[in-house]
Amino acid sequence: VSPGVLHYFGSLVYPAAPYGYTDEKEKIVQITKKISGGGIIASRGSTDLCFFTAAHISGAVFGPGIETTSHGPNEWCPVANVPKCAKIYAEIINQFGI
Repeated sequence: VSPGVLHYFGSLVYPAAPYGYTDEKEKIVQITKKISGGGIIASRGSTDLCFFTAAHISGAVFGPGIETTSHGPNEWCPVANVPKCAKIYAEIINQFGI
């Protein structure tokens, strides 16, 4: 196993990437928290947030999945969560002012 490379069941998945971080006081985090009704947590899952924050673009990670099954083997989410999530995305965009 090479340092700095993520291996999954012995196969190369993706070169390791740094973590992404957005301060909880940022507008996008506050709006997402308010609209989704969710809390703020640190995720152990892999996301693209690191590439945005490396470019000094604030972001929040939110989706229709279930925390215990997200970003892992056999990832899934209830189909009913998808349209609900789409409505939340639209409201976040509306309130953020894009």
